[in-house]
Amino acid sequence: MIDCALFTYAHEVLDEKEEHGFIREYFNLRADFQNALSLVRARLLHWGPDKLRMLLLDCGEIDKKYYLEAWILLLNNWEPA
Repeated sequence: MIDCALFTYAHEVLDEKEEHGFIREYFNLRADFQNALSLVRARLLHWGPDKLRMLLLDCGEIDKKYYLEAWILLLNNWEPA
């Protein structure tokens, strides 16, 4: 929840300042990385898609629906060691 608030606030500030350079790219990549970590965490902790959906950040380049699709694929095909 705090991550979502932080990234939403940063995105709003960057929009307000019309910043489209390095800083925006950094926050977009960081949000995508955080979402990827949340995907792995949800799989390892056997969480459902509703819990994963709550963790995903909206500010990245990759749409949330792709993480949810990946979660379903992992659920169906991936067996941890």
